[in-house]
Amino acid sequence: MNTSQTAQLIADRGLLVGSGPRALPRISEARAQGAPGLLGIYQTLRAAVTAETYANAFFVVSLGPRHGSSRSRF
Repeated sequence: MNTSQTAQLIADRGLLVGSGPRALPRISEARAQGAPGLLGIYQTLRAAVTAETYANAFFVVSLGPRHGSSRSRF
């Protein structure tokens, strides 16, 4: 679940930055510098997506069976 969610979040966030004339000024400047310029933006994007993926996983786990419920987990 986490792998597919991570891939989807990266795709979604990647589309938000835009390209061409719609691109954010920081993205256009970084693109002009080539791969080294884009590395910082990629690392920031990756960190945000990783944090959101873990947060979502913890949320799903917290919705699981409660302690003391009458239903057995096994």
